[in-house]
Amino acid sequence: MSVGRLGSRALSVLAALLLSSAALHAGPVAPIRVLLLGGLNTHEAQAALEPGQSTRLVKRILEDTGRFAVDVTEDPSTLRPGTLASYAVVVDNWSNYPAPDCPWGEEAQRALLAFVRAGGGFVAIHASTACFPAWPQYRDLIGIYWEEGKANHARIHTFAVKPAVRDHPVAKGLAQFRITDELYQRLTLGPRAKVLCTAYSTPEAGGTGEIEPMVVATHYGRGRGFSIVLGHDGVAMDSDGWRLLFARGVEWAATGQSTVADPYDVDVALLPVLGYQCTDRRDRLAVVEGLVRRAAADPGRRALVAAKLAAAIEADATPDARRFLFDQLSRIATAAEVPTACRWLGDVELGSRAVQVLQRLDDPAAASALRAATLRLRGRPLVGVLTALGAKRDRGAVPLLVRHAASSDREVALAAVDALGQVGGVRAVDVLRRARAEAPADWSAPIAHALIRALESLDPGDPGALAEWRSIWASAAPMPVRRAAYHLLVRGTDDASLVFDGLRSGDAVTAAIAAEAMAGPGRAPLRRVAAEGLWGFSPAVQVIVLGALARDPDPTLAQQVEPLLDSGDRLVRSAAREALRRCGAAVPASHSAAFTDPGPNLALGAKASSPDGIESDGQASGDAAAIDGDLSTYWDEADHQAEYLLCVTFASQVEIGALRITGFQHHEYAPRDFAVLCDGKTVLDVTDAEYDHNQFAVRFTATRCKTLTLRIHGYYGLSPAIREMEVFGPGAE
Repeated sequence: MSVGRLGSRALSVLAALLLSSAALHAGPVAPIRVLLLGGLNTHEAQAALEPGQSTRLVKRILEDTGRFAVDVTEDPSTLRPGTLASYAVVVDNWSNYPAPDCPWGEEAQRALLAFVRAGGGFVAIHASTACFPAWPQYRDLIGIYWEEGKANHARIHTFAVKPAVRDHPVAKGLAQFRITDELYQRLTLGPRAKVLCTAYSTPEAGGTGEIEPMVVATHYGRGRGFSIVLGHDGVAMDSDGWRLLFARGVEWAATGQSTVADPYDVDVALLPVLGYQCTDRRDRLAVVEGLVRRAAADPGRRALVAAKLAAAIEADATPDARRFLFDQLSRIATAAEVPTACRWLGDVELGSRAVQVLQRLDDPAAASALRAATLRLRGRPLVGVLTALGAKRDRGAVPLLVRHAASSDREVALAAVDALGQVGGVRAVDVLRRARAEAPADWSAPIAHALIRALESLDPGDPGALAEWRSIWASAAPMPVRRAAYHLLVRGTDDASLVFDGLRSGDAVTAAIAAEAMAGPGRAPLRRVAAEGLWGFSPAVQVIVLGALARDPDPTLAQQVEPLLDSGDRLVRSAAREALRRCGAAVPASHSAAFTDPGPNLALGAKASSPDGIESDGQASGDAAAIDGDLSTYWDEADHQAEYLLCVTFASQVEIGALRITGFQHHEYAPRDFAVLCDGKTVLDVTDAEYDHNQFAVRFTATRCKTLTLRIHGYYGLSPAIREMEVFGPGAE
């Protein structure tokens, strides 16, 4: 394996690995299982953090190392020996400060202490060290704590954190670092505490002028405790020094060892990635992903990490490793990595990854490199480069794209045409216009699509653009292409004839585009033209136009709408009723789907029965549910029957003249075709009952009877379920 470009430190690490038979044969190390306590952190509000933000950050920091698998519980009161048994360490980011008590409960408290005594780890973060003054065992475990009236903190400022010892696994090899944070001072140290790191609290920032403990380690039974009082907010916790110190402390609390490397020790992070196979665990990749994510937000680190990624790609890495490294490089590449990407553009397996690097890089060098590559590449690699130039909307590439649009390789030519459409501009439009006029028939659609995209880049007021859109709309191009041109053409138009053309195009989508053009103030003349032509449209377009008229109501158009109440299409009739209502026009009684003043419901108190012998279905509540006045219950019987009967028997003869049915789910489960019988005689036949807001209402000739029967022989859905059937007298309005 050639790793010369990774640096001398990488070589030394590799040598150590080669000398270790365990490293060669043991396979991937299982991640350390962490239970993170969150759910409440009263400190977050002081630190200007959103609820739960610090817990999410802690989880990400640990998982970025590739060493930990983190679960979160937002209710520490659920801690029990059984729930803790599968974890190596508990990390406490829970705080109810300044409340003095621990609300977790005695069972949870005992379980946590027993877990640590038996060899588990425990880690407390910042404000967690200020909790539970009445729980002495907790304070003994964490080893450093805030005593109210004694402890305080300096102003947030930048200060140095230094290792206080060198013989502890967490501090061994740890360098001094600077952090911008809230410096706790005058904290109380427990008898088990070993101070690992300190900081000088300068008086200029409101400090004590003394060296204060920042990190301590404890032993509790066979277990270990680690407390870090740094980490006031996201800025502090997301700093390099805090991340490394915290991760090393969590690992030590869990295992007694600290092996987590500096998150910006790029060579160490990249080395195990070079041999990656897609069937391997992704632990080693997670470290690099976290490293790249942080570098993307840190210009000072970005160039360093990007250069190391490029060097690793050029090293003797597996194809799977190179794919991963290219994906990461595309997120942080600089102009310095352009040569590396260029060297791989012609590679069949990795060329698309190299193209992605140059496509994402917003630097003139990347566009220049892609243009140059079009002169030397062929086939599929060239297609990728042309596509990238289109995505970058590189106007400087237009001459090259024009050249390749004439290629004998159809795939290359199509990619160049599509790229011209994405780039846009006057030159691209002119080329595509001429190409459309001269190209063979089988090229018409792709060129028209590209031309439409290019035209979108022009000023809509450009006469040339309008003329081209109109030309495509009037052409024999495929309907999706004509539709796109029409959409551009009618934006903000006042041309009633153009809108009318779209409505009678025979294409429902184009009609909907035309209806959209009619919307809003100042478009009343367009709506009037559409209303006057309603009878000439198909039912589908009638529904679209009526919907547009309902959105912008105009009472003067009611006379054009009303005739459609007699349409043979149920959806048209329903849309016409809605448009008339929105216009404030009266809906004729014969077409009304509702009553404004129905009077008393005569069915309440009557008896319901189903003399059809069919079993009840679903969650139906029996015959009485149809007339009980409760919409949460319903009557329903077995599906797919030829005829259903629902009979209402009154206590004595009543005069009736109207009926209202609330379906289970109007046009999915409800009566559609039925007869209304009074004492066995038919008084009304209903076909295609139309439900409005799940209700169908109808009037009929006043009749005196003791029984009313619905004989249902057609229904929506699988059966004619009824939530409520109401019966009214002849005066219902």
